[in-house]
Amino acid sequence: RIEYNCLRFDVIRIIIETSEEMLAEVTRHGLTMEFPGAATTPLMAWVDPDKFHEVLVNLVDNSLKHTREGSIKISAESSADGRSVIVRVKDTGSGMTPSALEQVFQKYARRDLDGSAGSSGMSLGLGLYICAEFMRGMGGDIRVEQTALGKGTTIALVMPVEPAGECLPPKEEGKRVVVLGGEQRPDDRP
Repeated sequence: RIEYNCLRFDVIRIIIETSEEMLAEVTRHGLTMEFPGAATTPLMAWVDPDKFHEVLVNLVDNSLKHTREGSIKISAESSADGRSVIVRVKDTGSGMTPSALEQVFQKYARRDLDGSAGSSGMSLGLGLYICAEFMRGMGGDIRVEQTALGKGTTIALVMPVEPAGECLPPKEEGKRVVVLGGEQRPDDRP
């Protein structure tokens, strides 16, 4: 069973930290990376920051595997109804075949997204499956918004603004929850 440590958190902060962490690897592959700047208005969502970070790292890593030239772009916005935050990871890579698209978030989907056999043979086909499990466990979703062979892929992560899924607030009697610096933490004061 996966345990979630969720709180109301600024997803822009997680995107910036993850992007900065991955930037050297992206540059080493000869690609550029675009992501929100520190001055961007915070976007608060109910997430497990560590699991959301793992999802972003996995998506950028997959983009690196399937993008020979061009860029990786991460963007974020509130949904039209304000009930969720949508983060998109877009690359200019090889895209996905229709058959790969059908199984992209399934367990043990071992073929490369563009339909070719994996080059290292080390993949267990669990990365995107685990991303989907994490996103759904946090009450959100993951989906391929756009893909075309030779033109890249856009994957959208949808996170709720209010607690959902397995990502429920702590049930500690007599404790309030306060938001400090974009992070929600239990307040132990009486």
